Amino acid sequence: MSHLKWLVTGLTLVVAAALSPAMAEDGAANVDDAQLEQFAAALTDVRDLGNEYSEQIASAESQEEARELQQEAQVEMVAAVEDTGMTVAEYNQIAEQMSQSPELMERVQTMLQ
Repeated sequence: MSHLKWLVTGLTLVVAAALSPAMAEDGAANVDDAQLEQFAAALTDVRDLGNEYSEQIASAESQEEARELQQEAQVEMVAAVEDTGMTVAEYNQIAEQMSQSPELMERVQTMLQ
């Protein structure tokens, strides 16, 4: 469970750099299954992109190349989130709620299996 929490937090920070999300203070009860399915799909895509780009960034020959790859990854991650029908703000809102709600974390983990 802590690995998923770390992953979501890390990916949220990457995607959050693109747009400033409006964080809701409501709990997991306000996230319906359809939204959570979108989130799980987005999380999977963002995670895969993160893995792909982290390897490329690690093998970059210069800091400039690494920065360019980070920017490219960020653009692709935002597109991956938006391709699921979610906004980046909605994605980040659910990720934030997950970090504070074991129930929501468990629901996402179930969808990812």
